[in-house]
Amino acid sequence: MAPVTNEQKLTTTPKILTTANNSTNIMSSPTIKALLARISTAANSVSSPSSLDNGYKTVYVGKDQHPVSISALDEVSAPAWKKAAGFDELSRVVFSLADTHEVADLVALISQELPIATNVAFQEAHTESVAIMKSAFDIRNLSAAAFINNAGFVIKLQSEDLDVRPEGIGYFRFHCDIDPAANDKRVLQPAFNFQFSLKLPQHVYHVNDKRVEVVGTPRKPVVSGIGSLFAQTPPRNLFGTESEKGDDDSSSSGTDRDGTVLPPAASSSILASPKMRFILDSGGNTKSGYFGSLDFLESQNAFHSTFGPTPTLLPAHPIKVETLLKQEFQKYCDRCKLDIYLNLCFQDYVGSDNVDTSLNVQEVSRKITSLRQSWKDTHGRSQMDTPDELFNKYLQLSASLPHDVQEWPLQLCTAYYSALSPSLSEKMALEQFKMPALVMLTTKSKQLEALRVVRAHAATCFKVLEDEESRMNKMLRAMIGPKKGNVMNTQYTEEHRNAPAFTNEEARSQVYFQRSMSQAETTIQQYKDGPAPSIPTKTDSKTGIEYPFDESNNYVSRFPVGFRGCYMCGSQDHFKRTDCPEGNTQDRAKRKLFFADMHAHKPHTRRSNDENVSITHSTVTLLTSAYAAYPNCILCIP
Repeated sequence: MAPVTNEQKLTTTPKILTTANNSTNIMSSPTIKALLARISTAANSVSSPSSLDNGYKTVYVGKDQHPVSISALDEVSAPAWKKAAGFDELSRVVFSLADTHEVADLVALISQELPIATNVAFQEAHTESVAIMKSAFDIRNLSAAAFINNAGFVIKLQSEDLDVRPEGIGYFRFHCDIDPAANDKRVLQPAFNFQFSLKLPQHVYHVNDKRVEVVGTPRKPVVSGIGSLFAQTPPRNLFGTESEKGDDDSSSSGTDRDGTVLPPAASSSILASPKMRFILDSGGNTKSGYFGSLDFLESQNAFHSTFGPTPTLLPAHPIKVETLLKQEFQKYCDRCKLDIYLNLCFQDYVGSDNVDTSLNVQEVSRKITSLRQSWKDTHGRSQMDTPDELFNKYLQLSASLPHDVQEWPLQLCTAYYSALSPSLSEKMALEQFKMPALVMLTTKSKQLEALRVVRAHAATCFKVLEDEESRMNKMLRAMIGPKKGNVMNTQYTEEHRNAPAFTNEEARSQVYFQRSMSQAETTIQQYKDGPAPSIPTKTDSKTGIEYPFDESNNYVSRFPVGFRGCYMCGSQDHFKRTDCPEGNTQDRAKRKLFFADMHAHKPHTRRSNDENVSITHSTVTLLTSAYAAYPNCILCIP
C-alpha cells in the first residue's frame, strides 16, 4: 500500500453538538463520508509499519505518531480460533489507547490491520451511535430537575396556573440516564448519567384576557382553556387609534437609488412591532417568560413541539460558557461506536461468536513443549541456542496464551527446564538449583516470573560450562604439536604454549592424534589397500562390462560393478531410496527390481528371512522404457 503524507492522517477533533437539520451530522467527527473515504485508503492514522522478527510490528497512531507494537493478524482463511486469538490481542491494544487517542484514529488503525473491508461495519456503528446521541432527548430517559430563569437561578413553580407563574423562566433542566448496553449487548460502556438544560420558548402573557403570545417565532398563539393553559383570543393592537388597528404593516418606507432602505416617515403615533411589545411596560398587565404547557415530559410529540426536533444541548448551568458536557457526551457516544465497530469487525473477520479458545491454548502449548535448546535446521545441521535465545522464543509464544492459567496444560518454568540440553540441566542440578513452587503459579505474571528465575540460573550455568570448555580447548591446543605420521610429537615450542584457545566451532572440527593406533584404525589400515570383497559377476559378451550376479535368484543386475547411484531410478546424484523421486512408489515390480539390484551388488544386505524371488528377463523387459536412458544397463544394450 502506498505511503501517505502526514496531512492525510485523521487528526480532526470531534465536533460538539449542533442544531443542524441533518441528524446524521449531529456530533459527527469528521463527517461519515470523509471518514469512510479515508478508511478505504487505510492510511488515516497509521504510517508504514515496521515488521519485527518476533511476529510483531510497529504502527504509529494519531497526529502525534504514537508508536504501538501489535502482532500481525492471520488471513481470512485461517482457523477461527487462531483469528479470534489475534483479534482479541488487537482489541486489547485498541482499548488501552481509547483514553488517550481519538476514536477516529483507532477506527483507522483497526481498518488498516484487518484483512477485510470494514466500511459496512463502520456505517452500521455510526448509525447506532447517532441513535445513542438522540436518546438523550428521549423522554423515557429523562426526568424533571428544575426551571431556570434567564439569570441562571432556579425557580420553583407552585402550580400550573399562569397567573401565579413567575416571570423570566428561560430554561428547563433535565436529568438524563442513558444505558445503551440494556438494548444493545454489543456496547460495553456503563450507563451515562448527567444533567443538561434546554432553552424554553418565550411568551408574553396578558393577564387581563388570559392571552399568550409566542415571542420570536411565526407560530400561531398557543390555545388555552380547560384542556390547555391559554385562551382562544385573537391578538389585540394595544397602541394607536381605532383607525390604525390592523395597519401594523402599513407604515411607509422608501428605497434610495442605490438600494438603501430609507427610514419610515415621521408620524405622530409610532406603532410597536409584535416582537417589541413584550419589553414595553403595560402597567402590569403582561408577563414575559415561559407560559406554555408543562406536559413536555409526558409524550415525545409534546417534547419536540416544545423544544423542536433538534434542540441544542446546554450545560446544567445554561448561562455559563462551557463545552465540557458536550465533549464528555461526544466522547461517550464515540466509545459506544467503537464497541459496536469492534463487535461487527469480529463477526466479519472471525465469523462466529462461539469460538473454542481451548484450541488456541492447545496449539500454543504444543509449540512451546516442542522447543529444544539443541535443534536441527532445514539442512539437517545441529544448532544450539543459548538460554537467552530459548527464553526469547518462550516469550513470543507465551504472548498468545490467555490470562487464565487454569486453561493451560503446561507450566512454563518446567517446560523451559526440560528444553535445556542434558549437560546444562545436569550442571544446574549440581549447582543445587530448585524449581519454583508450582502451586503458587496461579496467574500469568507469576508463571512468567518463575520462567525468568529458571532462565537466570540456566544462563549462569551455561556461562560456567562455556568457560570450562574454553579452558579445556586451550589446554588441548597447547598439547598439540607437529606430527610425524600417526604419532604425535610431544615436544612443542613456546609459540604453541601461548597459542590462543580454540573456539567451540574449531574444537569440534579439530583432529587429535595419539601415540598408538586404535583398534578401528588398525582394521582400516589392514583393509585399506586390499581388494574389495568379491561378488559373483557376469560379463556382457558385447561390451565386456561386468555385472553383479545374484545366484540365489539367478538375476543379473541392470547396473555394472562399481555402480555408485540409486538402484531405484539409476541416477548417480543420490544413492538413498528416501532421496529418490520414485522412492515411495507402490509399483511392486519396481520395488522388486530395486531390492534385486541391491542384493546383487551388496549380498550382505540380504536378511536371512528374505524369500528368494525369481526375476526373469520377461519381468524386466516390462520396464525397459523406464531404464532406456541408462547405457550401462545390460538389458538396455541393443
